[in-house]
Amino acid sequence: MRDRLDHIDGLRGLAAFLVLYQHLAEYCAAMAPSASFATGQLNLLFGYLDVGKLGVVAFFAISGYIVPFSFGSQHPRLGFVTSRFFRLYPAYWLSLLLAAVLLPLIGHADFGAKQLAANATMVQTLLRQKDVLDVYWTLLIEVVFYAMCFGVFSAGRLRSAKAIFWIFCTMLMLGMLGALARASGHAGIPAALPLYLAVMWFGACTRLATLEHDDMARRLCRVMLPMLAVMVPLVWATAYDDVTHKESVLADVSAFYVALALFLYCVHRRAFTSKPWVYLGGISYSLYLFHPLTLDFAAFWAKSFTWPVSGVVQVLASLGLSLLVAHIVNRHVERPAIRLGKRIVPALLSLRRADRKVAAP
Repeated sequence: MRDRLDHIDGLRGLAAFLVLYQHLAEYCAAMAPSASFATGQLNLLFGYLDVGKLGVVAFFAISGYIVPFSFGSQHPRLGFVTSRFFRLYPAYWLSLLLAAVLLPLIGHADFGAKQLAANATMVQTLLRQKDVLDVYWTLLIEVVFYAMCFGVFSAGRLRSAKAIFWIFCTMLMLGMLGALARASGHAGIPAALPLYLAVMWFGACTRLATLEHDDMARRLCRVMLPMLAVMVPLVWATAYDDVTHKESVLADVSAFYVALALFLYCVHRRAFTSKPWVYLGGISYSLYLFHPLTLDFAAFWAKSFTWPVSGVVQVLASLGLSLLVAHIVNRHVERPAIRLGKRIVPALLSLRRADRKVAAP
């Protein structure tokens, strides 16, 4: 299976690079607002195609393709929860700790104990606390999707194309209802969240259609894709506008379209299998989590220079530090944590059996 999914890792690497590129463009434009190249590039990204959003939507489609099928045959629920916990939280907590300690030193932020405690849960938005790092917002959506997968699996419907289709339709309906509520003045009602979840369930159905060779899933995917094509601009244009958001509706909608096109191209053509993309895919989670910190420190260092040298320093330092930190964290935190997670389940089961033997008369 590893070789069969190298193309998915490659797309994940491309998605991580696009998010980094978008944020780097924002930093460079802020550093030299009078530089026509930097500001012109950012205007294109915000006005026509938000490649950061493109990368995020691709990440969500990939999660849908992978996560629902990671329930093992033995003790699947315990294994799923344990593996997801050790996959996400150790590297996340390290990024949170470094942000809390290092960013105040360069005057970029100051965090309260309540905010940090809420961020440690990864569901800080539900606790009405701001993200310590802006990129954390996507992780709540991942956690919600994991919870949905757990529930659907427990109901025995996670490999049912029809069940996935109706969940997908429900998410689109909730997205439209949320958009109408926001348009009526209820700004706190989510519209994007169910839309992203719909993308994830589309990814799950695509997995059934391609790797599992499910004929029903193939037929339903042909219906789901045009539904997304219609509902994404309808929901987004109803819920959001070009005045209160830095990126335009066109930039966001085009990001959805291109992300879905890349995802389907990758799945059906097995593209992005070159070693650089696959390597980036392997460190993509750490790259996603830690690149905001490296961008901040690169910007702090680049202030010592004048434009355009400062821009060159920002770009080179950001790319170099982001890749280096992501490599180190992936090797010394992510991988050991994943291995630990795989050992935890047998250990917990051994303890349970030992307790039963002690309790037995």
